[in-house]
Amino acid sequence: MKYIQLVTSTVTYANKGRDVLKQYGIKSDVKKVQGTTAAGCLFGIVVFEKDMERAKGLLSDNGIKIVAVRELKA
Repeated sequence: MKYIQLVTSTVTYANKGRDVLKQYGIKSDVKKVQGTTAAGCLFGIVVFEKDMERAKGLLSDNGIKIVAVRELKA
């Protein structure tokens, strides 16, 4: 199964997003985004690829902005 990382700007948003997804039965985990950026550390919410569109919608509805979407290698 493929995993997708929905990147947020802060660990606070990532943790809040994980909690929102849990309420709707979507399994997720918070992971630091690999690599460095000029903006500093970024964190992402890892979900199964099959849950990506629903997760993005739920996060958006709850005010959590996704700054990037990354496919993770298994």
